[in-house]
Amino acid sequence: MIMTNTQYFNSIEFERKFHCSASLGAFPSAAGTVFRLWAPLAETAALRLYRSGDGGRAAEVCDMSPAGRGMWVYETRRNLDGVYYDYEVFSDGISRVTADPYAKACGLNGQRSMVIDLRRTDPPGWAFDSPPPPQPETVIYEIHVKDFNWGYDPVNYNVPEGSYATDPRRGEVRIRELKEAIQSLHQNGFRVILDVVYNHTYLLDSWLWRTAPWYYYRQWEDGGPSNGSGCGNDMASERSMCARYILDSVLYWAEEYHVDGFRFDLWGCLV
Repeated sequence: MIMTNTQYFNSIEFERKFHCSASLGAFPSAAGTVFRLWAPLAETAALRLYRSGDGGRAAEVCDMSPAGRGMWVYETRRNLDGVYYDYEVFSDGISRVTADPYAKACGLNGQRSMVIDLRRTDPPGWAFDSPPPPQPETVIYEIHVKDFNWGYDPVNYNVPEGSYATDPRRGEVRIRELKEAIQSLHQNGFRVILDVVYNHTYLLDSWLWRTAPWYYYRQWEDGGPSNGSGCGNDMASERSMCARYILDSVLYWAEEYHVDGFRFDLWGCLV
């Protein structure tokens, strides 16, 4: 079964049937909230809503509907900004609970995603923030997150680390405070380069795995995970939805956080 799936994931048939170009994640607005999850081999999918970012049972469970191209959708007229959520995905006879791989905010320790209106995380003057002009000489510093932003445990690729926020239980706080830090660096003549780690996930049992088992990962001929990264797994960046995930993430950091550049960890694993 593992090898059959590997061959299927690499096939033109899978690409034509399941490549999805729709925006994925949770999108709140005055008109309501839309949730879109890419889980191509799922038989059923459910959205689970919570009152807090950690602990407690789901306050509400909502069945999602298949929408083609491997996408599952739930729409409501309620604006769920600030509500926490995860998904329950059933495939191959197994039910898996997962956070949203496309989440922009999360609760404590990142196990539960959060719906977020990103405009309310913008500090004053954010719309006018811009990097300082280029100088005759470029000097690049590499600084640890205890002093500024670093980490090789990628769990939620599009969410800032919460342990450095003044209130890690509130998903919006870490976003606003990172924007404030970048804004301050720009005002003081520094550009910001983000160190990104798309070559592997913290564990093979990641949100990407739970929504699409094996799709995002390379495998050896015996079916085990490839380990060119030395971290236990390798992302299959040659597959279109994996490549799209990486591109979407990089663009998000550049556009939403005004990041000026990127340093890709183990770039050779991605090409």
